[in-house]
Amino acid sequence: MQLQVTLEYVFFKKGKNISKRVLINNNGQHDIVLTRALSSTFWLEDTNDYQAYHFSGACWISERQLKKYPLQQGSFKVESLTGTSNHQHNPFVAIAKKETTFDTGMCYGANLVYSGNFIQQIDVNEWNQARLMSGISPYAFSWQLKPNENFATPQTVLSFSQDSLNGLVQENASFISEHIISPFWAKPERPIVLNSWETYVFDFDENKLLILAQHWA
Repeated sequence: MQLQVTLEYVFFKKGKNISKRVLINNNGQHDIVLTRALSSTFWLEDTNDYQAYHFSGACWISERQLKKYPLQQGSFKVESLTGTSNHQHNPFVAIAKKETTFDTGMCYGANLVYSGNFIQQIDVNEWNQARLMSGISPYAFSWQLKPNENFATPQTVLSFSQDSLNGLVQENASFISEHIISPFWAKPERPIVLNSWETYVFDFDENKLLILAQHWA
């Protein structure tokens, strides 16, 4: 079996971000079935006083709730098996020391650029070394790779801030604005979306909507 696996890293001139993905090429003469293909692995030494952060969500106005979990020997994971990333579980995790706040402290982030089933898993071994794995969830994953075909995993954007959690937020926001959002929408002023639900619920017609739009124009 001739299987070629390439680790692709992209370094960016601005910011403290590195993207990583895996390219898998079938150079053999037989089909290969992939059942696990993660995008990145990231190691941290001595995480005895670290904790993990992620955003979970529920119903209306509770879509993004910050959750904290102490890292200890064993496994911690954030995973979506609904076919999409969503408000319930977001494909982003951060790792920081317990004393890190939104104003001070060092922290790391991993943001998977993917909207399907995903997993962000942190394993801590007996030496308190943490391994963060990021990628497509292996649950029910199966991809047939024919000869001379290739498979590319989604990118994981690894970020770092030595200033604070707020610094990590700014790093990710700047990266998304520069490299993910379409340039057509990233910089110009965007159209205003008028929410008529809070004003009229179902009791609306064209005239009422025009009055509302004129009032806020």
